Amino acid sequence: MSPERARADEQGFPQRTKKGKQQVEGFYSGLATATTAPFALLPSAFPGTHGPEDVKAIYAVEQKLIETAIANPTVGHYSDAYTEHYGRMSTEATDLVNDIVSGRKKIGEWKPFWTEWRSKGLDQMAREFQKSIEKNA
Repeated sequence: MSPERARADEQGFPQRTKKGKQQVEGFYSGLATATTAPFALLPSAFPGTHGPEDVKAIYAVEQKLIETAIANPTVGHYSDAYTEHYGRMSTEATDLVNDIVSGRKKIGEWKPFWTEWRSKGLDQMAREFQKSIEKNA
């Protein structure tokens, strides 16, 4: 455990240490930027009295992360295979990630999972999206 210890603010919420502030903002912002639709950063969404400060810091990190983002080329295109298989496949992938992170399964199961996924619809999705992209270029 770090020798830096969080102190509580007037409302009892922990105050971040310098190290925690650097780590949490980048991690939170990276996950939010990479995994969600655009959303509003509101001071009230953060516990404690440092919400406005958090919003400014997270926004600054997101601006750096956006420079590395790659647009999803399938947006606006259609795949029957995606409609048919993606819901199930997404759930299976999330379940496997949760099992690996919680220690129920080994990280070595990730690569075979993707190999199996290819024949369960992933390759078909790729072909259909590619065809749609080329047709509408």
